[in-house]
Amino acid sequence: MRIIIKKAVNDISWTVILVLILTSGLTSWIVVPSISSSLQKGLGNYANSAATYVVVYGSIQPGQRQSYLFPAGFVSSVESLQGVEHVYLVHYNFTAFLMKINVCQIGGGGCMNATGFEETESAFIGGINGYPTSLINLTSGHMPSENESSFINNNAALGIFSDFNKQYEVAFNVSIHSTANSTNIVKFKASVGGINVLNPITGSIMVLWNREFLEHKLGEKLFNQTFGGGPNFIIVKAEDIQYVNGIARAIRNLLNNNTGYVVNYDEVALDAFRALETQSAPLYNLLTFVAIAVTSFVVFLVSYIAALKRKWEPALLITQGWTWKRYSRFLLSYFMLIGIISFVLSSIASYAITQFLHYKVLVSETYLDIGVQANLFYLISALPLVLMISYFSSFLFTKRVKSLGLDSLLREY
Repeated sequence: MRIIIKKAVNDISWTVILVLILTSGLTSWIVVPSISSSLQKGLGNYANSAATYVVVYGSIQPGQRQSYLFPAGFVSSVESLQGVEHVYLVHYNFTAFLMKINVCQIGGGGCMNATGFEETESAFIGGINGYPTSLINLTSGHMPSENESSFINNNAALGIFSDFNKQYEVAFNVSIHSTANSTNIVKFKASVGGINVLNPITGSIMVLWNREFLEHKLGEKLFNQTFGGGPNFIIVKAEDIQYVNGIARAIRNLLNNNTGYVVNYDEVALDAFRALETQSAPLYNLLTFVAIAVTSFVVFLVSYIAALKRKWEPALLITQGWTWKRYSRFLLSYFMLIGIISFVLSSIASYAITQFLHYKVLVSETYLDIGVQANLFYLISALPLVLMISYFSSFLFTKRVKSLGLDSLLREY
């Protein structure tokens, strides 16, 4: 070991050059594939969180109180479909908001602004037949409490429910004949408590309420009339985007294509993710292959050239009683020492570099902020890679100089 360290110190310039080049090569080996795998993983995770949902619900019109319920055994049949990860059961109805609306007369008599009800699909949060709390990931605001007159905007595309400081006039028990002064409706004011992350499919239920608060405001009888009974809305979570089409087709078959039910999923986003995955996968593989090839070639070439610069060295040691086998082990140990130093430095450099790498990718009108993490596989595999390169460098160099003969080598000394 002492003689190896002495060689490294005596050849300090080449030792430093080798360490720097090895470190940069190993760093590229770790960082480049880590970037591609992080992007692929980020896009895949987003696809599985945004495009793997199928919603099924019975048709219900504003002003009505009842909707189509699902046939007996339907939910259990859906749960048994291939690729279904989870089925969430919800009962939805409408929340009416009193606001300015544009009313146009039939026959082209003109339009005017008037005060009227706009009804929006809504549900309560959690519990039996409530909107699942696991699908709530607030981008701003907070979860409403049972004493708080507020709701969650479950569809960020609804710009009208984005002002946290505004008080909205809310009404329940509204029919098509109701007016703002109808005595049978229950009215109160409420504000936006939070805004949920946008998902156009699960966001088809647009307003979410705290159950305890809403039951207190409506009373048990009206609350049960509005949100009681069995589920009329189910959210099916698929294991992967590849199952979504098949699940939707199977559900339509289970319902015998009954027009009283809606089966909906984000087909546009699904096609976009499939195309993106198909187009980008070869690029990710290419980046990984290029990183392997370039790193291996550069490290091997520089190690070999560095050894050739002192090819008189083995001849001198052989004349002093060394064997070619002993010299080969000596050279291998020298390269391995440089390799281990480079491995440690490249690991530190890779971790530091990836902390500052962030990519914004536009997908389905949403910018994904994807951070890069050093891939553990490439980080660990850098060590055997550099040891393998050290072995071949020492083996080939020893074979090369041995073929030149001692006389030829000593003339360069």
